[in-house]
Amino acid sequence: MKSRVLGLSLAAFLSMTAAAAAADVNQTAVNTGNVVNASGISTITGSIVGTGNSASLTSTGALSQLSVMNPGILSFNISGTQFSMNSGSVSNGGTVVVGGTIAGLGNSVSIAATGAAAAASITAMADPAVVSTIGGSGSMQYAFNSGAFVLNQGSIVAAGGLSGINNGLSISATGALAQASISAPGGHIEMANISAMPQFAANSAVISNQGTITTGALTGFGNSASIAATGAAAAASISTSVGSLGTSGVSIGGLPNFATNVAVAQNVLNSGAVNNVGTIAVSGLNGTGNSASISATGALAQASISSVGGAFGTGTSITGTQTATNTAAISNGGTIVNAGGLIGSGNSLSVSAVGAAVVASYSSIR
Repeated sequence: MKSRVLGLSLAAFLSMTAAAAAADVNQTAVNTGNVVNASGISTITGSIVGTGNSASLTSTGALSQLSVMNPGILSFNISGTQFSMNSGSVSNGGTVVVGGTIAGLGNSVSIAATGAAAAASITAMADPAVVSTIGGSGSMQYAFNSGAFVLNQGSIVAAGGLSGINNGLSISATGALAQASISAPGGHIEMANISAMPQFAANSAVISNQGTITTGALTGFGNSASIAATGAAAAASISTSVGSLGTSGVSIGGLPNFATNVAVAQNVLNSGAVNNVGTIAVSGLNGTGNSASISATGALAQASISSVGGAFGTGTSITGTQTATNTAAISNGGTIVNAGGLIGSGNSLSVSAVGAAVVASYSSIR
């Protein structure tokens, strides 16, 4: 019997992936001025539905970013060096109002204030995403923030709530962030790897989040509302919203289960005070794996592999080294008001204050 992949012969598949599309880019971003986003109220009168839609208000000091939305290429690789350094203050005071519901797969509304960020991402809209990799010889991410403060006073109103799978509302204040991610909002991932991409993040600024989220019920699978204040973070993640990771959830011609791997070298340092006094008001959490969270974190090194609606294949792994060091005061005075209770399984409410954390996590919500 001849092996076939997505209607292709095995030989044709291997030749296509061998000649994979690639981006090898070296980036440098340096900012010394103050950055303010006072955008006022942005209103979406209808609903947000479909797959992978987003509405965002951002305020960023220095950003090195390489992102690929891959609608149909079987293989893509991102590599290179990203360097971001910010010494200016950063603030965001915007408001987003969604008149309808937020439904579908992997849709998001976000308000972010970030000092310095180095980010590499592959978003695969095809199903399945067969081969995607981030990292390679000489690849590194550096993010350093030393401004006086990073402040988020943003507000999100989503009266219709969230339904469907893996939709999110988020308000974040972050000093320094090094991030690598591979995601498939509407499909399966058959092979993905993040490796050979050391990540360094350091922050000395004061981080404050005073954001508010008001939303209807969170229903469905893996939907979330979050308000986060983070000094410095390094994050590597592979995720899918509706399918399996590295399994034969989609027929791929009888080839064996592919591996999904994250290999990290993360070093994170925070010396700036972090404070979160955010508020979330939600009308209930109904379904599976929905969450509302308010967090204050000094230094975070995180590697994760997650699936909503699927499972992990043989060979899925997280390996490497993670170091997180915090020397500053961390406080959380946030409040969550839940008017509708927790109904279903795996739903959660959390308010946390953490000095330093190293996290390797696997999650499968089915």
